[in-house]
Amino acid sequence: MMRNHFLLLILILGIFSTVFAQNITGIWQFNSITNLHGDTLVEITKNDFMEIKVDGTFHYELAAKDYLIAEGTWEVTNNVICYNYLTPTDTIRCYTSQLIGNTLILKEGNTKFSFTKQESSLTAIEKNNTDSRLWNIFRGLIGIITLLMIAVLCSKNRKEINWELVFKGLLIQFIFAIGILKVPFVESIFESISNGFIKVISFTQAGTDFLFASFITGKIEAPLVNFLVQVLPTIIFFSALTSLFYYFGILQRVVYFFAWMMKKFMKLSSNNSFCKSIYLLDQVTLANFHNGGYRLVQFDE
Repeated sequence: MMRNHFLLLILILGIFSTVFAQNITGIWQFNSITNLHGDTLVEITKNDFMEIKVDGTFHYELAAKDYLIAEGTWEVTNNVICYNYLTPTDTIRCYTSQLIGNTLILKEGNTKFSFTKQESSLTAIEKNNTDSRLWNIFRGLIGIITLLMIAVLCSKNRKEINWELVFKGLLIQFIFAIGILKVPFVESIFESISNGFIKVISFTQAGTDFLFASFITGKIEAPLVNFLVQVLPTIIFFSALTSLFYYFGILQRVVYFFAWMMKKFMKLSSNNSFCKSIYLLDQVTLANFHNGGYRLVQFDE
């Protein structure tokens, strides 16, 4: 039972990651570097540009900052693009990204970078983007089929698999995907939620910088850029935050809402939908369930 729940969790996370991923490859011309109030921080020249390549590398040049040339690798997760700089210094910086037509906006703290895609490269870039989108769709379908095959192989009683329920769950995921990608109202809701999580994560980064940043440079030095310093504080922070939400009864109500949704739309039993909501939303404080902390969540069969 636990194994099947774990596979279902992986399937849902994989689909949501595919939905939120954005393809921002191309050559971008710097428009401006300002603060959140619109005040110019760095003067831009016509030769300043940034290239985000399909192979996962980037390169940009900025003449106003002593002819800065930066290179490294990049990755995008839920509208957050992280640059792993190789030059001029070995460091990692993450930006929230927003793609509006041919305009790309990156935000880091109180600084906003604005770019426009170069006209001369539009044809080739559009072709690459189309190929990349088709490949991403094909890769996503392969991933879904593979996970379903693994789930079937791990099942102890394949004859009792409710395929109607499986396809209903997949259909709900596709409806979410279409809503997020094509419906501005739904997109704005999920973008607000995403920005909220990004803001919370930024608190973790501030605490990490306070503990591990150098007094000389004010930044975390390269030898400390590892799992222990960069990832573990986030895990500890969210564990504490989840426990706090549990203590005030907020988490129980969130679990109740998702359990109610599963019961109504997927026709699951009360206990089944409740347990799956626990697995999805409350892995950190799952032990509290056995202590009766969720008794306020009750259903009538």
